[in-house]
Amino acid sequence: MNRILLLGLLIIGISASCGQQEPQSVTTTEGAAPLRPWKLICLGGSSTIGENISPTQAYPAQLAGALQNTIEQPVKVVNAGILGETIEGAGLRLSWILQQRLDAFLLALGEEEVDQALSQEEARQMWESIFQTLRGAYPQIPVFVLHLQSADQLPAWWSALQASYEVTILQPDWRTIIGNRQPTTEPWTEEQQATVAEWLAEQLEEWPVQYYQ
Repeated sequence: MNRILLLGLLIIGISASCGQQEPQSVTTTEGAAPLRPWKLICLGGSSTIGENISPTQAYPAQLAGALQNTIEQPVKVVNAGILGETIEGAGLRLSWILQQRLDAFLLALGEEEVDQALSQEEARQMWESIFQTLRGAYPQIPVFVLHLQSADQLPAWWSALQASYEVTILQPDWRTIIGNRQPTTEPWTEEQQATVAEWLAEQLEEWPVQYYQ
């Protein structure tokens, strides 16, 4: 009877240990420590979520494919955009988003009418609150802001926020991407989303490359 009991306990112990095995992560070189895929989160509004188009055609999804093809390593880009997102709204849900592991963060905010109606001081305070929350959770990761206005519309206070929170402003030539209009006036087409993704891939590719070195 004791032998049967001991045998049963041994089988249970072996089964439990097998069930606790962790899934394998990416291994870049033979014998190197396993790495998870490089992960970027994109937080934004209508342009980020891909208003009126498939999520697979929005720039975050296309950016993931472009980066992975370039560096030939797994890349994960999370689309954390929601339709009608505002700067204030993004700040309110940021702490929840930051509970997951990530390697870089991109913000594309300010396209809603309520944002454009903010005073300069109100906008500055909201952006600074976002950066404080970001840096409190992840002091070292690269943080990018895809500025959705023309170059001449970047407020003077941005330079101080860049220096204080080590933020990189990404300002494409919107005229070459979406024509002679502001990038916040109409939903982006699939072609425009693809052009934005291609441009972003050129700006960001050094970061996953560094991660896998």
